[in-house]
Amino acid sequence: MKNLKTPILIFLLASLCACGIVKIDNRPEALSVDERLELASIYLARGEHELAKREYSKVIETDKTSALAYFGMGNVYLKLKDFKEAESNYLKAIRIEPANSAFYNNLAWAFMEQGEYGKAGNAAKMAIDGDRERDYIYLDTLGVIQTRQKKFLEAEETFLNATNRDRAAKAGADGLKEIYDHLLELYTVTGEDEKALSLRDRLKGL
Repeated sequence: MKNLKTPILIFLLASLCACGIVKIDNRPEALSVDERLELASIYLARGEHELAKREYSKVIETDKTSALAYFGMGNVYLKLKDFKEAESNYLKAIRIEPANSAFYNNLAWAFMEQGEYGKAGNAAKMAIDGDRERDYIYLDTLGVIQTRQKKFLEAEETFLNATNRDRAAKAGADGLKEIYDHLLELYTVTGEDEKALSLRDRLKGL
């Protein structure tokens, strides 16, 4: 099975990715915490991981209570496949802001990539319980975990639950495509060709 996609849940990113990086002078002290978080998010979106780490580190040096800085650092390490460091930073973010479902969701991915499926599933369920408005995102993560565990029937049910009528309306085309891609990978693994073909047709319509 091809590698499953990793999550990209970075606050402020949606509004920033379309922007170019503005030239900044050589005075890092001139940047506020919020500006550094925004700059780090842009660097991460561009795949400039060391620069992203630098900016998140500077935020943490300034404000050790910045949950977003630890979350962002966790995302950098997740992209670098240093899953233990990603886990450590997500846990720090959660200690500061324990009600943020995005933190639990990405922690679930860090656990899953280390083969700790029980912990991963628990973290995904914490995310689902904490944010019912966006639970389709976290149900998708849970479905990926169940697929990795070879709990194929449970995974299919979870993915389909994530795409029910109400959730589909919230997810939009991009969100649905992500979930359907994971469901298609499940059907590829299980050899369910007819379901896979039907799903491919559905994907073409998004």
